[in-house]
Amino acid sequence: MNSGVYLLECPYDGVTMLKIGFSKDVVKRLKQHKTSNPYIVPLGYIESSDYKFLEKQIHIKCRSYKLKEEWFLNKQEIKDYFYGHTNFKSY
Repeated sequence: MNSGVYLLECPYDGVTMLKIGFSKDVVKRLKQHKTSNPYIVPLGYIESSDYKFLEKQIHIKCRSYKLKEEWFLNKQEIKDYFYGHTNFKSY
């Protein structure tokens, strides 16, 4: 299974942000992101067949760090949540 909720790190204008998104095919989605922004650094993803629900739950959990839509402040708490998840896969 390649579906899940991914976590990307992206520098922009002197600030590094995190992007939390979902995809049925995380590897393919990552390639699309890299095409549009070569500075994106993939941190990994939480493998899940219920990725839409999981992403929504993570966005709610991280809402105090939200910048806009799927973009969040670069907070260690967010990374730790992903890294500590049972189904976390690194790229």
